[in-house]
Amino acid sequence: MLKYFKVHILLIIFLAIFLITVLFSPFTNAVSNDVPEKLHKKSELDTTQLHNLSSFYKDKSWLINVEDKVNKDQLLSNDLIYTEVPNPSLMTDALKVEFEDGKISNQFKGQKVDIFGISYANNCVGLVGNKTACMYGGVTQHDNNQLNEERQIGINIFRDGSQQIMKNIKTRKKQVTLQELDIKTRNILEEQSKIYNQSTSDIQKGYVHFHSHNQMEPNYFYDLYDFNGKSGSDFFRFYNDNIIVRSSNYHIDVYLFTR
Repeated sequence: MLKYFKVHILLIIFLAIFLITVLFSPFTNAVSNDVPEKLHKKSELDTTQLHNLSSFYKDKSWLINVEDKVNKDQLLSNDLIYTEVPNPSLMTDALKVEFEDGKISNQFKGQKVDIFGISYANNCVGLVGNKTACMYGGVTQHDNNQLNEERQIGINIFRDGSQQIMKNIKTRKKQVTLQELDIKTRNILEEQSKIYNQSTSDIQKGYVHFHSHNQMEPNYFYDLYDFNGKSGSDFFRFYNDNIIVRSSNYHIDVYLFTR
């Protein structure tokens, strides 16, 4: 009886360790919470896709970075429309932000917000009479979310398993979207390693890992080459979940592979 009891206790301990390992694994996905067994390869994207991605992540004319805005209108339950958000490059003066669902948009409806993300104009449908740009997610509350000075978030860049370089990105937000962190990270990667250039870079696959400093908050990752379509309306839909994290509690690990 005692022997059976000891075996039973050992099984419970083993199961508990297994569950903790699974639940708090550092490899979690912003969408599925599982790192895919096979990362997407650069070769899966054609020349047009790579050219457009390089432009979106490198050219700041696509970038929306505004503060203290309140939506003036709404087209569907899962979007919010902000006026007086000019983008001279796109010749637009309004912005529609689309979310995964109405539950997210309701959190920010009528609230003062800050917006950071990549905008697009093709296939963007706004209100009649408004020249509107669109984007997915990228919204945080404005009130009580500002730091007195910019916070630096460290980036470790690994190439084929060996650490190559350390970089920093900055934000003034206590709570920041993954989109903001991801865009700033990919801007560095495109400037430095030309990750979306087929002819001048030997990087073939990779991912960005947003690593929490404790086990109470999840880790996230984005596959660098997991994209559909050829334009912003397709590329950046994965940002519509508007995931927000504490900027004080994360650093970023980037894993690049040449094969």
